[in-house]
Amino acid sequence: MRDIKTNWFAAGLVALLLVGCGATERKEQYVERGQGYMETRDFQKARIEFQNALQVEPGNAETHFLLGQALQKLVEPVAAVAQYEASLKANPDHAGARAALARLYATAGATELADKALELIDKGLQQNPDDSGLLTARAAVRLQRREVEGAIADAEKSYGLAPADGETVGLLAAIYFNHEQRDRAIELIKTALVQRPDDAELNLVLADFYRRQGQMELAEPALRKVVELEPASVAHRLQLARFYLDQKNVDAAEAVLREGVKIAPKAPENKTALLVLLSTHRSPEVAERAIKEFLAADSENQELRLSLGDFYVRTAKVEEAKKQYQAVIASTEAGPEGLAARNKLAGLAMRSNDPVEAQRLTDEVLAANPSDADALTLRGALASARGDYDSAIQDLRSVLRDQPDSAPAVRTLAQAHFGKGEVALGEETL
Repeated sequence: MRDIKTNWFAAGLVALLLVGCGATERKEQYVERGQGYMETRDFQKARIEFQNALQVEPGNAETHFLLGQALQKLVEPVAAVAQYEASLKANPDHAGARAALARLYATAGATELADKALELIDKGLQQNPDDSGLLTARAAVRLQRREVEGAIADAEKSYGLAPADGETVGLLAAIYFNHEQRDRAIELIKTALVQRPDDAELNLVLADFYRRQGQMELAEPALRKVVELEPASVAHRLQLARFYLDQKNVDAAEAVLREGVKIAPKAPENKTALLVLLSTHRSPEVAERAIKEFLAADSENQELRLSLGDFYVRTAKVEEAKKQYQAVIASTEAGPEGLAARNKLAGLAMRSNDPVEAQRLTDEVLAANPSDADALTLRGALASARGDYDSAIQDLRSVLRDQPDSAPAVRTLAQAHFGKGEVALGEETL
């Protein structure tokens, strides 16, 4: 009997080990695929792979760090901060996460975050005084504090340790450029691009330098190179389109955005940007015709229908806008687009002085999603309008905890403070 129990125990142990090995192997495969997508600049797929890896092995410091990097590339800094913090919680000595988090804090602009960045940096440099990432982060903090000499010293030391690091090169070049060493700054970027011609960030920096010097004929190829490197990036296309618009070249700007629609036909951002351009620089009729063509080709795309509603709001066709938002609600009753449509209808109700309807719609959204930022902002505005300033302030502070850069929430919070007689707080908020 004892032998049977021993055999069963051994078999179970082997099975557990095999399961563990399989899980480890799967996690490594996800991470490897994610890193491959990072190299090919498909950051959305990279994010999915790193998230899959964390489902297999939650709390892995390196995977949290990698996911943070993908999120940064997707311009989701708040989510990236959460991943870097999770990485440091799992491994307080993870130098990459420490440097990345410090750099995000340093560039946020708030004094208290700069102080947090320095705290992170100093602790890391005590363990490794030659960590180039931390030195670059400290240079960014010092630059923000106008400690130019210290910033240059840190950036130059970091560059000496890691001359191929794009962030270090970009920061040092920016310091030179902004302090009357423009030729030196441009030469630094061009030297780095010889080794890293496919570095999108460095090409962006070079384009910015040329643009600021009025050398538009040199800025354009650098911006086009960035779009070629990351063709799915809406931000890059918008930057190139704005460049063309500044040159009064509407045709080129439109072509850039239309190419984005072709490359990513399901991405609503490209279509929205194109529609804004058409309505602003062509005519409302041209824009309306384009969006109806998009909807005809993709009738189930509720984000497009929301965009059509927004277009009608901008062109003062409020009843047409309401029809589009109501159609979205009918199609996706409790989905995210349906909640967004309710928020938009609530905003229109507030503009038409119908607080009862606005409150009803806002309550429906918050019943489905109590943390919906738009609905909380609207509820705060409604509370403020009826003199319930404490409730308004509570809602708006909830929004700003998650979205500190929400201009509507900040503006409405300031109004609530003024309404309550808290003039100093209102002024500070503004």
